[in-house]
Amino acid sequence: MKICKTCEEIKFWLNNKSDILNYKLFVKFSRYGWPKNVKNIKGKQKSTLTSAAFDLNFCPTCGKKIDNLKEK
Repeated sequence: MKICKTCEEIKFWLNNKSDILNYKLFVKFSRYGWPKNVKNIKGKQKSTLTSAAFDLNFCPTCGKKIDNLKEK
């Protein structure tokens, strides 16, 4: 079964555990703004808006349930 790039990234972070720390994944959305007719280079933006953290239950790209990506 083929999975998307975002699912591969989420699977990596879910399955690389630590012996001393517990982890939970959250997602934040960021919106960057540049003046028109200017090359969009991160770090040179004129405005940035970042949301609060949300629980990550589904892949934002393909919609697969995150629990299905955890190794048993």
